[in-house]
Amino acid sequence: MTTRMGFHLRAQRYGGQVWRTSTSSVALLATVMAITLTGQSATYGTQNGEWQTYGGDLKSTRYSALDQINAENFSKLQVAWRFKTDNFGPRVDANMQSTPIVVKGVMYLAVGVRRSVVAIDPQTGETLWMYRLDEGPRGDNAIRGGTGHGVVYWTDGKEDRIVYVTPGHQLVALNARTGVPVPTFGRNGIIDLKAEADQVLDPVTGELDCTRRRLSSTT
Repeated sequence: MTTRMGFHLRAQRYGGQVWRTSTSSVALLATVMAITLTGQSATYGTQNGEWQTYGGDLKSTRYSALDQINAENFSKLQVAWRFKTDNFGPRVDANMQSTPIVVKGVMYLAVGVRRSVVAIDPQTGETLWMYRLDEGPRGDNAIRGGTGHGVVYWTDGKEDRIVYVTPGHQLVALNARTGVPVPTFGRNGIIDLKAEADQVLDPVTGELDCTRRRLSSTT
């Protein structure tokens, strides 16, 4: 099975279990990483503690059968670690909406106003790698800066990639294990969506609106 990612783009003319938070830190509860699977459905929800897409799975069920945290022990939870994102950009992102994904035991998410991508060990909170593309004025003039809604996981069964769109609308594919741009994707891991648009767009002032993401699978 091959998993593919697509973006719906509209051209415009201009001259980490982790919960979402509006603050600059991502907190993780201590007991979450010790969760065991009990009674998990084989046909509904995410499998094996993974959260591989924005909606959890390709059906976007947004459901996990993990049940170690419940109404009886919720009040006893404690913070295991915090991941501060204050330094990922010239200012704090006060409207962080990035949804982390978890693939093969690694957490991936976009952080900061420049939309850097980080891989995190969910057991300890350790940063495994970080990628940041300096877009200069192109990124500074973007109408939609910040984290966006996160990153996308892609695999062909042999290679794993983390894919995302920068604030300046460049599509970047990263090696999921190392965070290094995939050299065979676009030009050194990057596709300029403005250059590939169906109309002429200035690379700095022209804008594309990435209105939705989707994942599809084909056999």
